[in-house]
Amino acid sequence: MHLYNQDIKLNKVYYIVSGLIVGNIFIEDRQHTCWFLKESDFVTDLQSFINQGATSKSAIAAEDSILLYLTYAEAYEMFERFNEANCIARILITHYHCKNNKRTELLMILKTVNRYHKFAKQQKWALKRIKLGYIASYLNMTREQLSRVRRS
Repeated sequence: MHLYNQDIKLNKVYYIVSGLIVGNIFIEDRQHTCWFLKESDFVTDLQSFINQGATSKSAIAAEDSILLYLTYAEAYEMFERFNEANCIARILITHYHCKNNKRTELLMILKTVNRYHKFAKQQKWALKRIKLGYIASYLNMTREQLSRVRRS
């Protein structure tokens, strides 16, 4: 199930109560997996949400999921009324920025074997829950490369 599609205006931020959401981007008619989020994570396309512009990615429920959401108007009302919400938002944005940096560093590892092993160490939970096709795309590998690396 698609939570949201690429190139739409996103006016919600979701909280994952249970389940798994996968973020994809379509470039040159090919899907690339950008992130995986699970229980206790927030899902949104931050640029789209803040600027009220088009999303750069799609979000797909890869498992049966239960989500809660705030609309753009509700989130900004919360920021106006409760100062603590601004502190929490800053912490969350920093957390997701660091996650994104880890992925960027992971993709800089040239040998697929090392890339996979570092991923497996950083995100043990993912190996049990995420389809190999998504993991291969996330690691910028083919499914065949990932299968060979996992066997070695």
